[in-house]
Parts: sequence; structure tokens; C-alpha cells
Amino acid sequence: MSSTSITDALNALPVPFVPFHKGDVWIAGAGPGAPHLLTLETLYAIQHADVMFHDALITNDILALVPQKTRVILTGKRYRCKDSCDQVDIHQQMIEAAQKNKRVLRLKGGDPLLFARGGEEAIALARAKIRIRILPGISAAFAACANAAIPLTHRDHHSAITFATATLQQDKTAPMSHILEKTPLILYMVMHQLRAIAQQLIDMGYSPQDHVAIIENASRANEKITETRLQQCLTIDPSLYDTPALVIIGSIIRLRSIIKDYMKRESTHR
Repeated sequence: MSSTSITDALNALPVPFVPFHKGDVWIAGAGPGAPHLLTLETLYAIQHADVMFHDALITNDILALVPQKTRVILTGKRYRCKDSCDQVDIHQQMIEAAQKNKRVLRLKGGDPLLFARGGEEAIALARAKIRIRILPGISAAFAACANAAIPLTHRDHHSAITFATATLQQDKTAPMSHILEKTPLILYMVMHQLRAIAQQLIDMGYSPQDHVAIIENASRANEKITETRLQQCLTIDPSLYDTPALVIIGSIIRLRSIIKDYMKRESTHR
């Protein structure tokens, strides 16, 4: 679909969008990567931005939706990648573009406020007195579990769930002591620290036989789901797994065996 036809389709919707004004910065979530999981408002923002800053998780399928008139700037952000942009520089570039009266879109994988630095960027923009909108996106955890037939919650199994990451500033590894005891875990950006995390969890009382699912490239054509046990994660080779990847730990994975054979698996990719 061409950019013009997308814009026409959005304009035909019965509910009008909030106008994207010059000098504004919109921080938007692009979801896990498949373009059909974009929200309509984020698609509207993509069609109307003058400048778009995007992270390394934005797929080519989504970039193909960007109009040719838009200036597109890759900001990187991969694990220990020397080409990754400094976060302060990203803030400054967005502020300068907004001050030049541009419509600025900051497009981030997943949801911009969940392990995506959207909060840091919103604070920096607010301190510079830049008008902001934040558009939610489908988090990778929701898409990954839906595609893998893993219920995030189930009344017969648990009353809470923990979303966590192992990465703090300056590449420090966060301890897992802050998680709720023995709840199912959804872990973001942890493949390179998974062996140490598995040992921490076992030391905290998780069973070495607890079920684990590793989901690579959730929602994308090359999505892959691997089931294993926490014990096996002690010796896992992270280089064998593609990123982005989510790690899910807990009894909810056992429910997958009941559901997965009845999941409709028609590909939307061409």
C-alpha cells in the first residue's frame, strides 16, 4: 500500500486523530515488529512526521511505510554495539529538531514506556519545554506469549506476574532479588546474562526443573520458540539465539501444550 493510500484510509476513519503539530515530539511504540501490530495512531504519526528517529528494533516492513519525504535517523541501541547512539545525543537531536519546528517522531520497538527508555526521553523533552505525546505499543511480551499460546495469567496457576530486565545503566547486571517470589517471569534483554540469572533464581528457590520458553523475533516471519528448563539455562550459549529475544519462566508454559496445536498459524508475511 502506498503512503498516499494509507493516509487516505486513516483520514476515512470515523474518529479523528489528534493533530500532529509542528514543534511537537511524539514518542510511539511500534510493537514487536510485524507491521499489522502497529496501532492506528502510530501509523498516523509515521505518515505525518517530518523527522523520525527510530531504534534498531524497527523492522524493514515498518520502515517501508515511512513516506519518502520524511527524514529517517537510526539511533541504534543494540547490546554492547559500538555503533549505538549515546542516549544524551538522542535527546539533544530530538530537541533541536523540535526547536526547528519539525514534527518529530521517536519510534521505538514494543511499548515506549516498558524497558525502552521512553520515560528518560519524555523527561528530557519536558525539561526543554517541548510538547510531547506518548503513543502506546504492543509490548513484545504480549505478542510473544499470544503467538506462543502461553497465557500471561491464569487463575489456577498464579495471582501475579513479573516483568524484568537484567540491564541497568553502564552495562551493570541487575540482581533478580527485586522480583516477586516464584511468580512467572517475563525477562527482557537477558540472553547474554541468562546463565547468571538462572543461577540466581535457583538460589532464590526456583526449581531447576521450572519450565522456560525462549522466544526470538516475536511476531516476525523468523519467530522461533524454544522450550527448555531452568537447569539447562545454566550452560546455555547465548550466541545461538537471535535477538530480540524474551525469556519466560514458570508453570504458565505448561499450558502451551494444551493450546498450541489449535493455534491458527497462517502467515501474514509475503
